[in-house]
Amino acid sequence: YSFTILTKTSDISHDVDITKKPFNIYISGIDTYGEISSVSRSDVNMVITVNPLSHQILLTSIPRDYYVSLHGKSGYKDKLTHAGLYGVDMSIETIEDLLGIDINYYVKVNFTSVIDIVNALDGVVVNSSVDFTSIDGYHYVKGNNSLNGEEALSFARERKAFAIGDRQRIMDQQLLFQAILKKVTSKKIITKYISLLDSVHGDFVTNMKMSRITSFIRYQIAGNYTWDVSMNSLEGTDSSNYTYSVPSFKSYVMEPKEESVEEAHKKIMAILGADESDDHFQYQVTTSSDDSLEVSEKKVEDNHQKEEEKKLELKANLGKNTVSYVEGEDYVFYPCTVYYGNDDISRSSYLKSSYVVNGTTFTDYQELVLYMSQLLAGNYSIDFKFEYKGSTVSLTQNVVIEKKKEEKKVEPEDTVEEETTSETDNSGEYSTYFEEN
Repeated sequence: YSFTILTKTSDISHDVDITKKPFNIYISGIDTYGEISSVSRSDVNMVITVNPLSHQILLTSIPRDYYVSLHGKSGYKDKLTHAGLYGVDMSIETIEDLLGIDINYYVKVNFTSVIDIVNALDGVVVNSSVDFTSIDGYHYVKGNNSLNGEEALSFARERKAFAIGDRQRIMDQQLLFQAILKKVTSKKIITKYISLLDSVHGDFVTNMKMSRITSFIRYQIAGNYTWDVSMNSLEGTDSSNYTYSVPSFKSYVMEPKEESVEEAHKKIMAILGADESDDHFQYQVTTSSDDSLEVSEKKVEDNHQKEEEKKLELKANLGKNTVSYVEGEDYVFYPCTVYYGNDDISRSSYLKSSYVVNGTTFTDYQELVLYMSQLLAGNYSIDFKFEYKGSTVSLTQNVVIEKKKEEKKVEPEDTVEEETTSETDNSGEYSTYFEEN
């Protein structure tokens, strides 16, 4: 199934001076050729975290079939790739919810973009981790491969040649990005950035201002920096489930591994210079007068931190305190709202939710709905439990399942004959009328 919509996206950027402050860019690769403004499934979902002070870059890839909650949507979760059908804003906000980060900018590309960009660079050299032949017939050796645009696209799209499928494709997409980055930052290419930008005009869509792009290019030319690039990919388990976009049948999905999501968050925050693993120290990176980096360590006052934590109380509101329905009908799940301090964390990937009824615990609300819809008439209670950053809050919802009323059979009415009342005269004969005087 496929469809194409032209849409106008809103500006949800968190603009910063990218030569002085770390930032995140979301790379969205949609599965189309031609016009880049079209809306389609986002098959490539990569967050690039850049620290211009430490010259570190982290590539974080999220599998296309990751089973996530779409931002602002209730009901079934969905594949991350389907978020692209609702616009790049939906993809960005969904990933922000998943990873607990802010995304400063986005760059959206499609198949045509990859071909044109690589050809504009006069090809790239990709270091493949395996030897394989793509479905398009291109062969790649383990080690360095000199690729043109079409070969690069086929390299990044191939998954059926591998036993691990999409997982290998994600690694290859990261390897291709590294190859493009290495070529772009080389002196031979970057000094001709004006003609390069002209040659790929229209091949990508971004909300980063051109002034930001050119200032970063000049920053790189002036410093000729070498960048330390690392890669990470979120992990999950193969499964099948109903999706928000296709709720009529189960589709293949990848259930996120919570520890993988948490690790990705920590790695991103570490590159941004906000390592959350240390509760007692914060690290500040500053630039000295001679442009060298100075890292200072500062003790955080424990008392102040404890007072701040007291203000952050975990609270929750049930969508409905009492739910009533007739036996045989479906139980309706009303989404709850959970707050940590003043922040709505209802869709945070770090919020753990569980539901207990009749001694059975569910962690997936869809399984709870299925279970409740099969119960017989009676009164039940569901204990909702939410956990976040060591805090716990519990609420109870009352459920009343009414017995289905039996339909009464309507008996046909008996026909009653009308009796005529007669009077008798003295002679014993019946008189059918009264004589007028």
